[in-house]
Amino acid sequence: MRTFVVSVLLFVCGCGAGAVVPASVAPAPAPDAIPASRVDGQADLEKSIYKAIDARRVELWSCYRKGLTESSPGEGHVILVLEIAQDGRAVHVLEGHRTGIGDDEIKCMSRVLKARPFHDGAASTMRLRVPLTFTREGGA
Repeated sequence: MRTFVVSVLLFVCGCGAGAVVPASVAPAPAPDAIPASRVDGQADLEKSIYKAIDARRVELWSCYRKGLTESSPGEGHVILVLEIAQDGRAVHVLEGHRTGIGDDEIKCMSRVLKARPFHDGAASTMRLRVPLTFTREGGA
């Protein structure tokens, strides 16, 4: 009787001889998960955009320098938010936060960032936060 009870318990628990135990179970992807290849592509695209911004450093610093006066602070900080269209152009350059930089300088930086595309077309739009720091000595 005891053997019969143990056999029934093992069968009910799914641990009996007829039970199939999978070797490993991969978790099901979340319904809104982004495929890894797309994430990698997005990261590569962001890197290329940041390189394109770095290539415009001299022009951006020139915008900052135009607003410098004797009473200007030693540094200027701004966080710009770029909305980049599918064709690679910045369609909007928004100001997130700034200190030590005037309105005209921000407008100039916006024109610089909108002047040339950041890539040749990625088939997706994106929004990036770009923190910039400028010093009186000449750096962005």
